[in-house]
Amino acid sequence: MTSTARHLREFLQAATYRRESVDRFLDSNAGNWACFDPELGYTLRDSFLPDGLDGCRTLQRYHPCGSRRMIQFADKPCRINTYGNSFTQGAQVSDGETWQEVLAAHLCEPIRNFGIGGHGVYQAVRRLRRHEATGEQADHLILTIWGDDHIRSINSWRWLTYFRDWNTPAFDHLFHSNPWDYARLDENTGELVEIPNAFNKPEDLYKLTDPEYVHEHFHADPIVNILAGLERPDLMDLELIERMAQLADWPELNFASNEARFRTAWRAYNAYGVAVTIKLLTNLHKDLASMGKKLLVVLAYPDTTIVEVCSGVPREETRYPDWHPFQLRHALRDLSIPFVDMLHAHLIDFHTTCMTPEKYANRYYIGHYNPTGNHFLAHSIRSQVVKWLDPKPPAYRENGGDDLIRYDGYLPGS
Repeated sequence: MTSTARHLREFLQAATYRRESVDRFLDSNAGNWACFDPELGYTLRDSFLPDGLDGCRTLQRYHPCGSRRMIQFADKPCRINTYGNSFTQGAQVSDGETWQEVLAAHLCEPIRNFGIGGHGVYQAVRRLRRHEATGEQADHLILTIWGDDHIRSINSWRWLTYFRDWNTPAFDHLFHSNPWDYARLDENTGELVEIPNAFNKPEDLYKLTDPEYVHEHFHADPIVNILAGLERPDLMDLELIERMAQLADWPELNFASNEARFRTAWRAYNAYGVAVTIKLLTNLHKDLASMGKKLLVVLAYPDTTIVEVCSGVPREETRYPDWHPFQLRHALRDLSIPFVDMLHAHLIDFHTTCMTPEKYANRYYIGHYNPTGNHFLAHSIRSQVVKWLDPKPPAYRENGGDDLIRYDGYLPGS
């Protein structure tokens, strides 16, 4: 057995689920954060977690349809649905503190929140397609794409990206990122390939408690090999990186040192995920247009990126990739999909302050956006949302004539 193969086996063995973790996840009475879903891997349950600002608990509740509890104008017809990962969901803030609720209060109309922490672009799009075929459909859709959401789309088992820190009893109540439907590029044609979840029954998760089964099932997966290689750049499969970079049209290959290999692999990995995202958005935009629906994209970032770029590091030269590179932004413009780049919004805001980049990021982030960060996002996208909505939201409609107050059902007796 080669050193690379031995490292891969050890990597997968360390990632093998603890049986107790699966037992708890599948126990509907255990008070878990998430619950099993055959297509998306998991969806969310009501929770009250000590993960908020200054260590407070955050209350997160969900309607039967899966959307987060609506506070503002919940009794009014809803024409805006939002999808994405935890930066859509509003992780680490309570119901009423999410950017959707801040924006809804300002616009005077409701906004549904279908975000799920941990999901990638592909999983968010699958959820979008599923819910837009139900009674909770809307004609204006917002998709938030954060940080590494592109590469989550191509992970068959995202657990492999963070299990080193989470494979302990302390995190069993937050168990998630079990296998799901995912997407790749065809190695011959470069076209999008959608791959169904191989573990689409609850009992299938017990297979992942067997180290030999885990190795047998995942050892040939090229993305799994990339993840193992990122831990040991000296054992990285360079031909695999080259093939991935070619499919993603990513020319910047440098294998001169372990640091260069790590950096190259990360960028090729992200570029491949971005290429998948572009194909996903191209197909989605076409389908939504045929249904008379509009799409708006919000590009969000980790606090580490905000700190680096506010420190003067060019976004192309940060330690990790430019999560939403010019290829993606160019594709959105070509598709005429309106978008808001939150890195640009933060840079403008940062230069109005006298803060260090670190203190600036701490104003808005506690891992995810804190309540102030959610407020900042809401008002960073506000003008684009108002421009995008047709007809305009109630707060922005012309009253007409000499009316100074317009009731239209918003005040008692109207």
